[in-house]
Amino acid sequence: MTKRRLAIPLLILLALCLCASAWAQDELPRPLTLADAFRVALERNPSVAAAESDLAGRRASLDAQKARRQPTLSAGWNWQTQQSLLHGRTTSRDLSLTLNQTFYESGLNKSIGAAGQQVQASEASLEDSRRQLLKQVATTYHTILADQEMARVADDAVSAAQQHLELVNARIEAGSAAPVDRLSVEAELADAHYESVQTVNAVWQAIAQLQALLALPPITVPMLGEAAEIDYGQGKLESWIDEALAQRPDIVARQHQVRAAELNVEQTKIATGMSFSVVGAAGYGQYTDTSGESWSVGAGVSFPLHDRQAQAEVEQARASLEAARQQFSELKLTVTREVSQAWYALRDASQRVVAAQASVEAARANLDSTQEQYATGVTDIVAVTDAELNWRRARGQLVQARYDRNVAYYNLLAGSGRLLTKSDATAPPEQEETVIE
Repeated sequence: MTKRRLAIPLLILLALCLCASAWAQDELPRPLTLADAFRVALERNPSVAAAESDLAGRRASLDAQKARRQPTLSAGWNWQTQQSLLHGRTTSRDLSLTLNQTFYESGLNKSIGAAGQQVQASEASLEDSRRQLLKQVATTYHTILADQEMARVADDAVSAAQQHLELVNARIEAGSAAPVDRLSVEAELADAHYESVQTVNAVWQAIAQLQALLALPPITVPMLGEAAEIDYGQGKLESWIDEALAQRPDIVARQHQVRAAELNVEQTKIATGMSFSVVGAAGYGQYTDTSGESWSVGAGVSFPLHDRQAQAEVEQARASLEAARQQFSELKLTVTREVSQAWYALRDASQRVVAAQASVEAARANLDSTQEQYATGVTDIVAVTDAELNWRRARGQLVQARYDRNVAYYNLLAGSGRLLTKSDATAPPEQEETVIE
């Protein structure tokens, strides 16, 4: 057994050792299922925390706008002593309690409404951050599984090439084969070593990506479980698109942003016309000479005769509204394209799985037949190595097609706007259309 033959076992052993030390620190489940990865990513990834902080800020801004409707209560106390050359020393002590209330103010409802729309947009953006994060986790998770399986295929190829070399060497020593036969087998072994190195590196690169998504330290190497069984019901493309346009959180967020821009236009237009306000105040004070209560009610009307700044703000708000509407239209086109690409990718991968399964069976049968022919001296070792290469490629294509199908399906789910942690995430929009044509 060569050092290269030990590459994959050593990789697995190293991962086990690292996981054993990291599980105690991070309490990752063994093995890490896709559902576990979803949970850890939602708990630890900073993109979700950033979206939550943005939402908290928007809610605080809404509370500030609503507070303009509520009364304000203030208390004051002032003590002052003064020395005058003519009147001597005077001392004043003032204590007051004042209540102010705005009964009506032009544009206040529009400000509150725009702030409310921004809160709803932030809520949808938070949901979209989760959707995108889980999509990346699902893709990376299945990429690791695919790369690990490809590494096993490459490891089997190294083992098979070594067996072929041993077989050829034995026949050369027996005089039943020419030394030149060793060249093709050595080339096969070198090619297998090369692919083994590539697959091992691919595994580690994908693991690094998953570590970043789960916000794990570099020393924490997760051991993944097997891929869950998936019902690849595809449904109609039109149904997926309609679902995405109706419920995808980035679509919902953009709708609220457009409405907020509309309210902003209405609010800025108020400043260019007649505006009204009704306010009231009541207070009680104890002063140096007098004490008692006071109150006031006031109403005001204003109309700007010339205010270029207000007019410019209206023009700016209208331009922002038009930009928001165009961005919304562009987003709908993007969503439609993403869903369509995922739908066709799923159909393509599903068809490739069927074709690859047949190719593996045919390649295996051909390899068995070629090995029997070589054992009886009917064919040469080149035919065996070619058959072995074809079988290995067929196995790799099957692995890739299976995991491409998984990734495409999760892309389709995420593209439709479904949160992948929900129990109904894998249900197609129309159950009667579940057969891929």
